[in-house]
Amino acid sequence: MHQNYQDINSIYADGEMADITRAFDWSATPVGPIAEWPLELITVVNLVLDSSFPMFIWWGKEMTQFYNDAYLKILGTDENSKHPKALGQRGEDCWPEIWDNISPLIRGVMENGKAVYRENQLIPIYRNGILDNVYWTFSYNPIRGQQGTPQGVLVVCSETTQSTRQLQQKEAELNRVMDHMAEGVGITDKTGHITYSNPMSHQILNTDPSLFSERSSNSSEWYNTHLDGRPMLDSEHPTHVAMATRKPVFGFEFAIERPGSNKIILVMNAAPIIDALGNVTGSVAMFSDITVMKNAEAVIAESEERFRMMAENSGVFIGMGDKTGGVTYFNKAWSTLTGKPLEELLGFGWAELIHPDDKEEYLRLYRDSIEKMVAYTAEYRILSSTGKYKWLLAFATPRFKTDGSFDGFIGSNIDITDRKNNEQRKNDFISMVSHELKTPLTSTIGFLQMAQRKAAVAGDPLAISLLDRSHRQLEKMTTLINGFLNVSRLEAGKIYIDKKYFDMAVLMKEVEDNMFPDGATHRVIFAPVEETWVNVDKDKIEQVINNLISNAVKYSPPNTNIQVACITKGDFAYVSVKDEGIGIKPSDQEKLFERFYRVEGHMMESISGFGIGLYLSKEIIDRHDGEIGVDSVVGKGSTFWFTIPISLMPQ
Repeated sequence: MHQNYQDINSIYADGEMADITRAFDWSATPVGPIAEWPLELITVVNLVLDSSFPMFIWWGKEMTQFYNDAYLKILGTDENSKHPKALGQRGEDCWPEIWDNISPLIRGVMENGKAVYRENQLIPIYRNGILDNVYWTFSYNPIRGQQGTPQGVLVVCSETTQSTRQLQQKEAELNRVMDHMAEGVGITDKTGHITYSNPMSHQILNTDPSLFSERSSNSSEWYNTHLDGRPMLDSEHPTHVAMATRKPVFGFEFAIERPGSNKIILVMNAAPIIDALGNVTGSVAMFSDITVMKNAEAVIAESEERFRMMAENSGVFIGMGDKTGGVTYFNKAWSTLTGKPLEELLGFGWAELIHPDDKEEYLRLYRDSIEKMVAYTAEYRILSSTGKYKWLLAFATPRFKTDGSFDGFIGSNIDITDRKNNEQRKNDFISMVSHELKTPLTSTIGFLQMAQRKAAVAGDPLAISLLDRSHRQLEKMTTLINGFLNVSRLEAGKIYIDKKYFDMAVLMKEVEDNMFPDGATHRVIFAPVEETWVNVDKDKIEQVINNLISNAVKYSPPNTNIQVACITKGDFAYVSVKDEGIGIKPSDQEKLFERFYRVEGHMMESISGFGIGLYLSKEIIDRHDGEIGVDSVVGKGSTFWFTIPISLMPQ
């Protein structure tokens, strides 16, 4: 028996739909006028109209409809919208486009009184003049009468179209990313059944994508094995380990050996998929084909083993260092040489055996080469097992990783003690012979000078000419002997640099005033020099300048210009000698300053010299912390130059 209400004031709710509901002519609908509504309908209608959450009612056998303001916003207010016709309308008449899908759910609620819940369900509806694909999260709940029998359905819903589409878009983007990844990607359910695989996985495994979904990560056809050839158990597969431990697995390497196919070596990362409730629902795995890399590693390992065997049986002293400079490997020859256990030599232990006179300079070169990542060559002495020092010639080359990063050095040293001793004996011999030659040469020059004076008094032109020529030849011989003496002193470490402050402008003027006679065959032009103070060995710098001018005279045609200049470049005095001679090939320019090096060629055969002038010049400039070099073009002449540091004028 229904309890009747007297008027529309039984609808107590506020809002647009409350006003519309009160004003609606319900007498024309199956529910009849408001005054005849049952209490449960009045109660649920007020509940719905008061709610700010989208709610909807189907009432009675005809499924007469009610809805609130929040649901009105879902329907839209366009002229082609279902509102306001949906109010009081039969459900089947209102929703023809989806009734076949939702009516079974509604009947189930009405017949058995059990609520229905759906999440992110696609239910298209007509609104704003179009059929719109709308996603819903909703529940259909029974509205029970006084006897407990369902009289209607209360719909509590939320439109999730935007969030669902965003999720779909993200999933599509993720799929596009995975489809174009350079690694294989596979997703499994909790049983290991493959639910997704990207194109690269099929390329790596050479499989048919259409059949891939029928497989599991541990399918027997894969023939999964450990790298040592042992069969891999299902429980050992990274995806199963990840699901069992609920922890990711990184860098797991294994092989696939299918009959009739080449062995494939894979590296795989796997992680469990865990839902919001903490349940493991599957796994995701990423893998790459590292067959080529592993084969290359095997070749490298074999090569390294061959190198080690060769190194251990070599008489050459071989070592390898890391990028910090510390030595990480020495071959047995080092232990034989030094009499020390190899572990004492590793790191920088070997440096303690370097001769004190060589140690600072050698370690400076060693560390500079590491910092600049360039090869180097050096000579130094090291204490041997006999208690005596041995001379070593070191060759070191930088090592780089496959990614191009610097990884250290590999170096070899050879014993050059006998060669150094022979050089010392040679230098001692040259020094002795030079000294022995200087004594009669000095006497001969003295006798010649007396003969020149007598010939001048006698007025004998022929004798004067012959004696002058003899004097010039003896002076050249003196220069050669002094050069050999300087070389022997230099290599014995006995050359002395006597530094003093003076003005380069004064020195250049003295060089110009003291030009040797051969200068008359060329036009030697000195550019003006500004006051430029330096702290150097004046005599030796003058020797370098005279040597460069002498070479310019030798290697350029008579009556050509030789330009001499001294200018300031930054913190250095820059001295240059430019000729108009034959020029020097680039391949020869690199070796010009080596000891006893001479440029070869038919044009050089008539030019005297032993190749020690430029070598001495370089050593002198090096000892002044300067640089020496040449700029030359074949057929157009050369410019030899050197720099020395500028000093403040002494007070």
